[in-house]
Amino acid sequence: MNTTLDLAREVGYAKLSIEAVAARAGVGKDTIYRRWPSKALQFLDAVLSSRARLTPKAGAPGSNPAGALCSTRNFAL
Repeated sequence: MNTTLDLAREVGYAKLSIEAVAARAGVGKDTIYRRWPSKALQFLDAVLSSRARLTPKAGAPGSNPAGALCSTRNFAL
């Protein structure tokens, strides 16, 4: 997941590829495709997983589901 986000930050979503993520992670692209059938799903999973680690649990002080969605949208652009 970190590899996907790191690479996306470096090259942007448009130039992100499963092949590049696999090469950076030191695995074959088939390993990536087994879990994520597309670049979009891989990127979305990486972003949401990242947000889940950083976002307080619902109802906790400072939690705002709408804010998380806006942040995800801004990152993807």
